Amino acid sequence: MKNTVKRRSTHDLVAMDGWLYAVGGNDGSSSLNSIEKYNPRTNKWVAASCMFTRRSSVGVAVLELLNFPPPSSPTLSVSSTSL
Repeated sequence: MKNTVKRRSTHDLVAMDGWLYAVGGNDGSSSLNSIEKYNPRTNKWVAASCMFTRRSSVGVAVLELLNFPPPSSPTLSVSSTSL
């Protein structure tokens, strides 16, 4: 398999599930839509995915979605005052 990992600048990195992901950036001639991931156990980068839009100077984050029970119905308290 040919190495498809691109050199890049103005990208962002995020760690998730034991991998380090490099997202977007610029290869010196154009913005990138590629995402590569690094496996620290094997010391290798591999192509991970592509975004629909090329992005440079990006910011990425990992959000952990937690399953909580649905909130109970809010209690509406109304008070009135006579003048």
